[in-house]
Amino acid sequence: MIEARNQGSQAVIKAITSAVSGEILVQGEVSEIRLETIGGYDVGFMAVKGDRKGELTFWNEFMTLEIEGRRMATFPDLITLLSLENGIPVSSAEAKKGDRVGVLAVPRANLILGEGVRVPETLHEAERAIGKPLL
Repeated sequence: MIEARNQGSQAVIKAITSAVSGEILVQGEVSEIRLETIGGYDVGFMAVKGDRKGELTFWNEFMTLEIEGRRMATFPDLITLLSLENGIPVSSAEAKKGDRVGVLAVPRANLILGEGVRVPETLHEAERAIGKPLL
């Protein structure tokens, strides 16, 4: 990322996706965002419209990514936003309507994960918060 930053945002994004074996699944503008803080958690929904339409849910972390109604990534897959302006990650709490972003997804098989992210009781709590199944 450090080496790529002088080559522009697309070079930074390419460096990130390569390093984590991930893929930008949708890129465009944040067209809708709903965020509430409930019990200390940022909970909500976000839509990104551009080359396709992506819909994300979050419970502090991005939990689901659906593109045109099809589930493309589900926690504990890594789902994150990258700014198309500078390539830097953008959290759900920082994102604003009109931001230009790429949605990066990294399959869980490419990540080192603790057993805690697989505990059904924890995932059920997240499902209730976002209103979508994770299991």
